[in-house]
Amino acid sequence: MGEKRLADKNVESGRREQQLERKSLLWRQAVTQFIDLLKETYGTNFCQAILFGSRAREDAEKVSDVDILVVLRDYRDYWAELHRVADLAYASTFDSDIPVVISAFPIRESEYYQEETPLLLNVRREGVRVG
Repeated sequence: MGEKRLADKNVESGRREQQLERKSLLWRQAVTQFIDLLKETYGTNFCQAILFGSRAREDAEKVSDVDILVVLRDYRDYWAELHRVADLAYASTFDSDIPVVISAFPIRESEYYQEETPLLLNVRREGVRVG
């Protein structure tokens, strides 16, 4: 009876590992879908998307979220754009059955290049353009 339990536990552990491995690969697919939605939604107002944080540094855990700064030429209301970008991130992940969290934040192009906040300095230093 003990051997059966151990075997069942090993099978369950193997399944969890496979799920985590699948999730670690799916984040790239989610980012590609997200970039496509950004381009479709914003058109020429979309400048670029920059991956930052643990995924950009390549020290992410398998369950880490995906941090993306969305650079737009301009917008009127930050909070409205934040919600719009969050909706697109959701559509590219959970609506597509991809169990990955994309944390995306909009910023104006002028602010991206002119502001010197700790976050932006970090994004400029270690960020990776993904779109």
